Amino acid sequence: MNEIIRKLSLAGNKRPVTNKDMSQIENKLGIVIPDDMKAFYLCLNGTGVLGLDVECMFHSPITGLDYEISHFISFKYGGAQFTIDGGVSIARIEENRASNLLVFAIAEDHSRFVIDVKTGNIYNYKHKEIKWYYTKEGRQIFFDVSTYDEQADNFWRTSSEPFRSEQAYYLGDKTLVAESFSEFILHLSVTVNEYPEVEVLPESRYTDFWGNVVYDKYEGFKTERKAEVLALNMDATVYVGRAYNDNGEEITTPPTMKKLEEYEQTLRQFLDNTDLIVSQIMEKAYKYYKKNYAHYYEKEFEVLFPNEMVMPSADSKLHSPLCITTPAEHLRYMTYNPCNHIRVLPRKTIIIPIDYSLDEEHGMEIKIVDGKVKSIGESGNYE
Repeated sequence: MNEIIRKLSLAGNKRPVTNKDMSQIENKLGIVIPDDMKAFYLCLNGTGVLGLDVECMFHSPITGLDYEISHFISFKYGGAQFTIDGGVSIARIEENRASNLLVFAIAEDHSRFVIDVKTGNIYNYKHKEIKWYYTKEGRQIFFDVSTYDEQADNFWRTSSEPFRSEQAYYLGDKTLVAESFSEFILHLSVTVNEYPEVEVLPESRYTDFWGNVVYDKYEGFKTERKAEVLALNMDATVYVGRAYNDNGEEITTPPTMKKLEEYEQTLRQFLDNTDLIVSQIMEKAYKYYKKNYAHYYEKEFEVLFPNEMVMPSADSKLHSPLCITTPAEHLRYMTYNPCNHIRVLPRKTIIIPIDYSLDEEHGMEIKIVDGKVKSIGESGNYE
């Protein structure tokens, strides 16, 4: 599978998804994604358009037919209309709108490849153009263009609300083409007609304060400047600007010199006021703990995230209460691992990710705006 993924990635892909992303999508759609499909998407979150430099064919072991794949749909970070957990999911309009059906790939003939997450079966659905709009009750409905009757009682529109028409696809006739996602991938053949030229790295910048500002794949622009705050166990590399735009695409244009001057002032303000800011972090983080975690850790509890700070008891399944009663005591659980990077953003904003020993799954992220702690939440909330 690794070689298939390597070749497919040459056609371009979106920002990688994480296990946390996949869990959120499962909760949103009310499904359990098969392990083999999840493993594939954690390595490759969809593709760009196939068929030019990279061709992808699927040979069904069941029908004996060949299908040319146009692209794999990303789970997330592809723009709301082009992701499995976004607009593409509206294609699940047949089978009583079965929530167990996910469209994950599109063929050159515009047919859809769909996985039934309950059985693991893969189907190829032919398509028709359909349109959608609303009933009087506000319910979104879909219908086949060829059978549309504008005078029908179940359709409604007024002169102030014109007919709402968008192209979509009708999951009509289906054919079983594979019995699992693994079998689907096993019967893919990917041909690279011409390897892309050696990638040219994005332009870099240099200032006396930041040193070299260079592109770091998947992370954005990294500086040579370090931010050291002993109380937070911080010896952090400083990143400047966002790593991805609103469509989930990497930002490869370096910050302007004017932006770098703005970011410099933001970081200087932070470093010149660390005592006050650390005090605010301690107070707000402790309140965050009391609100979200104390109900679990201030009584006997099962250790969900074993680490140096919270180890399972040798003679009991339950750990004794932590008895965290002050901000200073709580700070130890935030600083047991060093903070190795921070990000400076526009509008005098700094994001500090924390390896939180009490919740290693979600972590903690601190947002500082104009030299004051604005908020504290899960990792990924602010970047």
